[in-house]
Amino acid sequence: MQINPKLLLIDEFFAAGDKGFIEKAKKALVKKFSQLEGLVFASHNESLISSVCNRIITLEDGKVIKDTAI
Repeated sequence: MQINPKLLLIDEFFAAGDKGFIEKAKKALVKKFSQLEGLVFASHNESLISSVCNRIITLEDGKVIKDTAI
C-alpha cells in the first residue's frame, strides 16, 4: 500500500532494524519527503534527524529549548 499525504508524522520510525534496513528506510523517506508539504519526525537519533530534516526543534518537558534551521 502506498500513501500520499501532504503532512507526515513519524515517531521513532528508525528505532528498530539493522543498518541495512535503516539505510533503505532513510532513502525511502528522503524520496517521500520531496513529495510532502511537511514532515514531523520525532527521534533521539540526532545524526539521522540532521540528515533528513531542515529544521530541528528540541523539546524538554514539553517546552521548546532549541530551534535550529539546518
